[in-house]
Amino acid sequence: MRILLLVEGQSDREGLPILARKMVSREIGFDALHVSQGNLFSAEKVNAHIGYAVKRKLDTNKAVLCVDSEGIPIEETKARLQTVTQAVSKLRAGLPVKAVVVDHSLEGWVLWDRLAIARFLGLEESALHYRNPESEDRPADLMSKLFRQAGRDYIKMGNLPALAARVDVGEIAKHSPTFREFRSAIIGD
Repeated sequence: MRILLLVEGQSDREGLPILARKMVSREIGFDALHVSQGNLFSAEKVNAHIGYAVKRKLDTNKAVLCVDSEGIPIEETKARLQTVTQAVSKLRAGLPVKAVVVDHSLEGWVLWDRLAIARFLGLEESALHYRNPESEDRPADLMSKLFRQAGRDYIKMGNLPALAARVDVGEIAKHSPTFREFRSAIIGD
């Protein structure tokens, strides 16, 4: 079985499959395609990307759209995505199509595992002063601040996948309703 992740950012293309693999058996594989921001709200464009995956002979059994909320209320984003998934499901009969909202950005999820962040940065966990990373307008800015605190620069494409490899998805799921929805989309029907 293979799951196709349609994502909006290059770092999501690298990081989300890492998180997803932690939730399933080794028999399930992942392919991630970068889709230009905003195009996941178009059924025609989503269908075209799935068609591209099929032409590349990716053995896709499910498609999951992963959209950053970018400051838009999550419920509004979900409502827009539901229209897309329903339309694409009709066009792609037999292919389950799910959609999840990544609350603000992937950093918003990764930052929930404070111990992994502290270890990665060589800091004490008590030195991390933030509450709910998903309530930050730009969790990437918070991540940059933490890296500066450790005397390092935050390089999204290099650091975010490395952090995704180190975090505990159970810890993230304890705190983040949107991550639990992602987990459900990955491991559910």
